[in-house]
Amino acid sequence: MSENPILFKKLGTTGATLLMLHGWQHSQANLLDLAKFLSKDYQVYLLDLPGFGITPSLSEEASTADYVQFVRRLIEQENINPILIGHSFGGRIAVKLAALYPEILAEKLILIGTPGFPQRKTPWQATRLKVLKYFSKTLKLIDQVFRTSLFKNYFVPKFGSSDYQRAGELRKLLVKTVNENLSEYAVKIKQKTLLLWGANDTQAGMEQAKAYNEAIDNSELRVLAYQGHEPFADVGAHYCAKIIREFLK
Repeated sequence: MSENPILFKKLGTTGATLLMLHGWQHSQANLLDLAKFLSKDYQVYLLDLPGFGITPSLSEEASTADYVQFVRRLIEQENINPILIGHSFGGRIAVKLAALYPEILAEKLILIGTPGFPQRKTPWQATRLKVLKYFSKTLKLIDQVFRTSLFKNYFVPKFGSSDYQRAGELRKLLVKTVNENLSEYAVKIKQKTLLLWGANDTQAGMEQAKAYNEAIDNSELRVLAYQGHEPFADVGAHYCAKIIREFLK
């Protein structure tokens, strides 16, 4: 794995150590308001994951496993045993870390709006997905043979998600990540786990929250009404901090 520099910010000087992992297409700034609330009682580490914020990307072939090792390196470098708080993509990393390296973490874990279980699809959605996969492979083959750019210039703008269109050099990572089933890791988690979800989350809906709640033995689900995929946004930071404090005490 590439030895990327680990760029982080630390807030707070007393209390337990929290390590916050941000979501896809975000940086540590996305969690800053929540971190400021929590830093009154805890020592909070914020970092930019590779390829986001100001941290350089890992290799083009990187997977979430490489991000797990990146975060593990920070934990060992700083000689801490943190409580992980992972949002979305950062939550995926937290799930794998907790399952694979429980000995370097504290006995509590917090997941916010984290995908990781296969999404149920209607027959129409399943058929559409198969057609699009076949279509994309066909266009890539045509591009390879005739040196055209049909996939990039036609397929991606018309059918690619907004995350996929903006992913750039992280596209391979995005595809691997969204197709990764974390159920085998979730069932191995022994930490007491807080599942913090926005009721209106459309990226990691309540189906995901309930799946984690069922898979992780010692877990509790708290839902914030009217909040979406980032329940800590705006005034939500105050409510999320309150729930997290209650959980940690």
